Amino acid sequence: MAAFTVGHSVLSLEDFFNLLRMHKIKTLVDVRSVPFSPRNPQFNRTELDHSLTKAGFNYHFMGDTLGGRPFDESHYHENGIANYLAVRESKSFSNALAKFMIWAKEENAALMCGEEDPITCHRALMITPALAKLKVFPNHIRKEGVIETHRMFILRTSMQAKILKTPQLPSLFSDDTEDRLFEDAVEKLAKKYAYRRAEE
Repeated sequence: MAAFTVGHSVLSLEDFFNLLRMHKIKTLVDVRSVPFSPRNPQFNRTELDHSLTKAGFNYHFMGDTLGGRPFDESHYHENGIANYLAVRESKSFSNALAKFMIWAKEENAALMCGEEDPITCHRALMITPALAKLKVFPNHIRKEGVIETHRMFILRTSMQAKILKTPQLPSLFSDDTEDRLFEDAVEKLAKKYAYRRAEE
């Protein structure tokens, strides 16, 4: 079995469910802190739970523990940007991640948020690095069901964060180098894409 991530974006439910079926996803874990979508009400928590269950999927909401908008004041930098590393070190996050890993071992499970591109989303900048530390490497489901593997994602984040200047095959890196590249890249990108609280 395997772990995946996916963003619902502006898809219809039918198209979204087809993505899940394409990759034999059985369990969907909603990691949106605010599980509502005014522009796409089909993805509101209650409606989505009902639709997924009716279609034969398992739905779990974990936006309160794995969401990108922390409730704990200590999980923010002084500038108001969410501190993803602090969230990852919390007990509630670790416990929730352990549950997801159990589901992913039993049957294919996916973390879902709103953004199509994982590079702009906490599911990849906060949760994926934590999974990688535990040797779980999720595949990212992109448009039309195309898979971006974890190693492909490491290369893309490293390029976008300007840690690598030219593309290099991930196979050229040692595991330790790969881990450092990824952690450095997501830390830099989180400063740009992580949730920022509105100024009071």
